[in-house]
Amino acid sequence: METADGGSVQRPGLDRNLNTGILFAVFLPALALRLAFMLYSGAYSFETDWAFGFETGRIADNIVKGQGFASPCGDLSGSSAWLMPVYPYLVAFAFKVFGSYSEAAAVAILVFNSIASALTCVLIFLVADRLFGRIAAYAAAAAWAVFPPSIWHSVNSIWDTTLFTLLCTLVLYVSFLVTEKATVRVAVLYGLLLGVTALVNASIIAVLPFAFLWLLWKLDTDFVRKTLFLGTAACVFLVTLSPWLLRNYMIFGRWMLRSNFGLELRIGNNERTWQASKMDGKERGRLVHWVREHPCQKEEELDLLARLGEVEYAKISQDEAMSFIKENPEKFVDLTVARFRNFWVGDLRAPKEYKGNIKMPFSVSTLKDLSLLIPLPFMVFGILRAVQRKTPVLLPLSYLLFFPMVYYIVHTHSHRYRHPIEPVIIMFGAYGACSLVALLAARMRRGEREIPGGGP
Repeated sequence: METADGGSVQRPGLDRNLNTGILFAVFLPALALRLAFMLYSGAYSFETDWAFGFETGRIADNIVKGQGFASPCGDLSGSSAWLMPVYPYLVAFAFKVFGSYSEAAAVAILVFNSIASALTCVLIFLVADRLFGRIAAYAAAAAWAVFPPSIWHSVNSIWDTTLFTLLCTLVLYVSFLVTEKATVRVAVLYGLLLGVTALVNASIIAVLPFAFLWLLWKLDTDFVRKTLFLGTAACVFLVTLSPWLLRNYMIFGRWMLRSNFGLELRIGNNERTWQASKMDGKERGRLVHWVREHPCQKEEELDLLARLGEVEYAKISQDEAMSFIKENPEKFVDLTVARFRNFWVGDLRAPKEYKGNIKMPFSVSTLKDLSLLIPLPFMVFGILRAVQRKTPVLLPLSYLLFFPMVYYIVHTHSHRYRHPIEPVIIMFGAYGACSLVALLAARMRRGEREIPGGGP
């Protein structure tokens, strides 16, 4: 069967004869590369607790100490819904076994991150194979294996980034699979997957309305069974979230997933942030902009957080942000445009001295910026080629369209915010590159045939 790279037939479903050894050939080298880089760079030898994800590590340490899911910014600022619960509890487990903030705990967590990142290679292969064919699937999996951000986020710090990226890609893959088997049991498992993913990071919820509409269209059954399937999945999704929602209601008196949206909105929308967005390099670093106003950075803000509690603190922060937006609509638009640009191509005017936690003699900022930029033209070409060939890519496109929406409103300070959709970027990019090579090769063959004596 020809592949989409060559241009003829789309694969209707997963190839049942797919050699699992090939998948391990993708997974194991990717994992080995990450572990080798971790050992070579000494990335696991953290010099400060910031490398433990700070809020993540603080909450995990408090869990181990018996103080509960609390105090994300240090000291005893009280119960917290700052982060979703799954990853801090995973870190707490590592702290319990290996010691809080220990090197052994760091190694254990970074190995876990590396496994998650390497497994993402397998899922990228499966999704790309389904949509674009075997050649593009190999190219996408190989690209992810060596993609600098995927290695960086595996071994640089303790965040939910790699686990969440794995789960987002798994949701994408499973969404294609469930279109072929809309049973109640499958709906339960699908809803459970969505719930667990949201308990790692609630950002996936931005994509779910479109995913459910897409499934309503694509499920291979009648309307009644479609409604039953989606209703069951939605109920299981809510039931999976309910312990966390109930816990937050009992503690904070409010149904919520996270408590810090108001803060994130404020630190991305204020006068200092706007001024900083107009500055370059070290000049920007001298300005006390939003990073310095975070309660994890500023003692006065931490004292206010501890005194008011997270809910009231977030409300005050949100009120400040909304006042700035209402009084300065043109600055909000300017910041939103800048956030859109920074999300996709990085902040090209930022200082380039950043090394993260890796013990390397050079800055990685330029490499990270290039890693954001290089896949994009191939991604755009891949999307155009897929649309031209009527490849069913609406669901992966929804990741690119809807997932970043909240970051356009709040802030895009970290490159890791884009990482959960980078598997989709890499898949489209690999398909675009393969299609471009195929087109160029076809043109060269036509040129040879047009030259007398140029071959058959």
